[in-house]
Amino acid sequence: MRPSPRFPSLVLAVALLVTSPRVWGQNLLSTPHLDGFMAARTAPTIPGAVEPSDSSGTGAFEPGGSGPAAEPAAPQHQGLLSTLGSDANVAGRTFSLFVRHEAWPQGAGQFLYLGGLAGASALLEAHKESLRRDVLGSAFDRHSHWTEIGGTLGLTRVTYLTAAAFYLGGLAAGETEVRRTGLILAESVLVAQGVAGAVNFGVSEERPEAGGAIRFFHSGGSSVSIHMTNTAALARVLDHRLARFEPTDSRGRRLLKILAKVVIYSIPAITAWQGVRSDQHYLWNVVLGGGLSAYVTDGILRAYDGATTPVPTPYLLPQVLP
Repeated sequence: MRPSPRFPSLVLAVALLVTSPRVWGQNLLSTPHLDGFMAARTAPTIPGAVEPSDSSGTGAFEPGGSGPAAEPAAPQHQGLLSTLGSDANVAGRTFSLFVRHEAWPQGAGQFLYLGGLAGASALLEAHKESLRRDVLGSAFDRHSHWTEIGGTLGLTRVTYLTAAAFYLGGLAAGETEVRRTGLILAESVLVAQGVAGAVNFGVSEERPEAGGAIRFFHSGGSSVSIHMTNTAALARVLDHRLARFEPTDSRGRRLLKILAKVVIYSIPAITAWQGVRSDQHYLWNVVLGGGLSAYVTDGILRAYDGATTPVPTPYLLPQVLP
C-alpha cells in the first residue's frame, strides 16, 4: 500500500484547528471567582459561628479579616511539569482500571460480542480464498485506486502523529479536553496493538500473496490487521470525544454529529477495503482487527471516564465556637 506524503501534514492542520474552544463547547464567559464569591455569600449561617470576613474587596475570604497572602508566581516550567504529571497519572489510572475491570468481558453483551466476532472471523476464514478472488476480480476494484489513501490512514506512525497533534495542540492552547483526546488515542492504540500482537503470535497467518498458510505460536503473522487496529481505535476515540450524542443536543447539533460519524467511520472502512484489494490481507483479517480494536478502545474509554470522574466531597459546616 503506497502512503500519501501529504496526509500527515493534513492531520496536523485538522488537529490544531480543533483546539479552538468553540469546538469543545467551552464557556468563555465563565467567572469562577464570582461563583466562589456568591457561594460564600449564600452559604448558610449558624448562630455563634465564626463568619469569614472580606477585608480585601476581592471576593477572597480569609479568617480574621486579613487579606489574601500574596503568592509568588510559579515558574512556567513548573506549570508544564504539573500538567505532564497530571496526564501521566490519568493514563496510569486509566490503564489500571482497564486491566481490573474492562479487559475481560463482564456481561452477557460483551460475551456475545466477542463470540460473534470469533464466529464471523472463523466463517470468513473458511471461505477466504473465494472471497479474495471475488474482490480482486470485481469491477469496483479496478476503479478504486483512490482508496490507496487507506494504506496511509492505517500506518502506525500516522496514528501516533495524530495523537501527538491533539496533545501538543491542546497543550499549547491550554485546552485540557483536546490534550486528553491525544492522550486517550495514544493509550488506546498502544493497548490495542498489544492485543493484536498477542493474537498474531498465537494464530500466525501468512499474507495472501505468500499463500495464507496458518501456523500457531509463530512470529510474523498477519491474522489481525494492524492497519485496521489503528484506524478502528482512531474512529472510536473521535466518535466518543467529538460526536457522542447528548440528551441536550438540538436537532441541528444531532445532525452535525451524524455527519461527523459518517466521516469518522469512513476511515476504517476505506482502510479495510484497501487492505483486501491490495492483497495484503484476507477479509477475516480486517474484520478481526477492527472488532478487537473497537472492544479494547471502548474499554479504555470507559476506564478513562471512571478515572476522571470527580469524587463528590461532603459539605462541611462552619465551625461553631463553644
